Amino acid sequence: MTDAEQARRSHAAGDTVTAGIHYERALAADPANAALLFDYALLLMQTARAQDAAKILTEVRRLAPDDPQVLLALAACLREGGTVEDAMQAADEATRRLPHDAMAWMLKGSIDVRAGEYPRAEISLRRALSLAPGFGEAWHYLGESLHQQQRWEEAIHAYTRASAEQPGEIYNIAMCAEQSGNLELARSGYQQACRIYPDRPDILLRLAQTEARLCEFSSEHETLERFRRLVADGIPREPVLEAFPLTYLPLESALVQSALNHYMEAVSARTAALVRLAPAAPEPIPAGGRIRIGYLSADLGMHAVGQLVDDVFRLHARERFEVFVYSLRRHDDAVASRIRESSDVYVECGDMGVAGVVERIRQDGIHVLIDLNGPTTGARLEILASRPAALQLGWLGFLHAQQARWLDAILLDEHVQPSTHAWPFDDRVVRLPVSVFPPPPRVGGRRQRERFGLPAEGSAVLASFNNSYKLDAALVAAWLEIMRLAPQATLMVYLPPVARPGFLRHWSAIGGDPSRLMVVDALAPEDQADRAASCDLMLDAFRYQGGATTLDAVASGLPVLCRAGQTPPSRLGVSVNRALGLEELVVADTTEYVERAAWLANHPDELEALRHRVATAVREGVLFDARRSAAGIEATCERMLREKGILA
Repeated sequence: MTDAEQARRSHAAGDTVTAGIHYERALAADPANAALLFDYALLLMQTARAQDAAKILTEVRRLAPDDPQVLLALAACLREGGTVEDAMQAADEATRRLPHDAMAWMLKGSIDVRAGEYPRAEISLRRALSLAPGFGEAWHYLGESLHQQQRWEEAIHAYTRASAEQPGEIYNIAMCAEQSGNLELARSGYQQACRIYPDRPDILLRLAQTEARLCEFSSEHETLERFRRLVADGIPREPVLEAFPLTYLPLESALVQSALNHYMEAVSARTAALVRLAPAAPEPIPAGGRIRIGYLSADLGMHAVGQLVDDVFRLHARERFEVFVYSLRRHDDAVASRIRESSDVYVECGDMGVAGVVERIRQDGIHVLIDLNGPTTGARLEILASRPAALQLGWLGFLHAQQARWLDAILLDEHVQPSTHAWPFDDRVVRLPVSVFPPPPRVGGRRQRERFGLPAEGSAVLASFNNSYKLDAALVAAWLEIMRLAPQATLMVYLPPVARPGFLRHWSAIGGDPSRLMVVDALAPEDQADRAASCDLMLDAFRYQGGATTLDAVASGLPVLCRAGQTPPSRLGVSVNRALGLEELVVADTTEYVERAAWLANHPDELEALRHRVATAVREGVLFDARRSAAGIEATCERMLREKGILA
């Protein structure tokens, strides 16, 4: 038997080691054998050596230029281990030569997914499925395309079709279900995924986050204990952990740092395959020239971030700054319209791939690029990792460390991250001379207790309007003690319907009186302002405090009591209260939190006086001065551009 015959026989039997030895011997004797080279390249692909396979397939193309199967294999190899641009060229040629081949269209669509060209990918993948309706891999990549376009229900359908061949798709289904608010499906999906992949800490972390959103405090604790045991010897590099739950779940900072490092390493690897352009070379700003400041975000619409930055964009000093806005997702609402009007240049990037956005930012000559996402839903960190601007900053969307070396700094403030506090991360923190928060777009609400079914004046209404994942067992225990010490008070808690069963079970289990609890729905912003104005004191969360929620509360004259934590997310209310000059609403620990809330609830005259002080601070203070927020950003950018020698 020849080496070629032995190689192919071993290959067919799954003995890749023996097959590799014989392929190499056979090729040493016959190096220009295109068929043998092709088979060896397939073996390399199967053994995760995609880059080596691509080199061999490039040679096979030279030897057999008319074989379209070589093109398909080359496109697949380049997708996995080469550059996306080269892979795209191979896939484009494959679809031209094989217009009725589902595999060719699937490869083209999957490569477009890697490039961030999601709408274009969808077209190719639907073409593949029209040719082969049961093509599981095409359904998977269509799911990815729809997932990234935040079309959750359509993505769930695609992943479900793919799951006929790959049961592990339940994990992707669960992620989309979580984003769409179908938390019961998400929890069930993550639990199934944990059974399929028992050694995957990323799935456990997402399950814990879903349980947090469901207010299933005991289950969340048990899942995190399983997670800790799984990562006791270190966090695996792949699959990476989702970044957002790392900011608020009770995890050790060394573990969080390691997880963020792996997350950003994965971003860097994807970027290397997507963008070939060298980092932007800083060009000095001429005397009298305007600084071009760019804002990058997927949330520039009816979202907390979009609502907060609207006035900042509008109030930048145009004699010194030119404002460019790069929206990663199309929004068609009033907030998006105002942002467009507030910008000098507004670029819709939702249909653009990563390389296209990078090229546009460079063509625009942006001096400072401010990322308003961080590693959150809709972000495309590969854009920032390619360094399209000389100065890149993170602000507002992810108030936590990132471990992203492409950011020159994260913008916080002295109250959110005091200079005296330990910072166990590599990110440089630059403290704004103003609050990290711009003012909310609305000020004021009308006190209408009867309208909201609240008790008469004199009986304190304590409220929580934070998202359910920000609540935890320690916080709810503190609320219960407050209610015990203030027997005339009522506790109002906003909870989405899906989180209510878990919260109410826990409240009952620890001895809470359901008759003193008001569970309320979300309201339109104007109605919520009136409801907040009708309450007496907001009880902020412990592990992740309110940002826009707190700003909206104080804008309506509702005092917000907060406990100063150790991480930026646990100190957001501290920033708001101290910017308002309301130090009395910042407490050091849980005992003081309980005592202060109960005392205020038992002294309605003091609560009324406190509400008046909040209203006065909002009306006369600096926190709600949007021009001051814009000036703080401007001063920081100018100082950092001078550090880089870009601004004289």
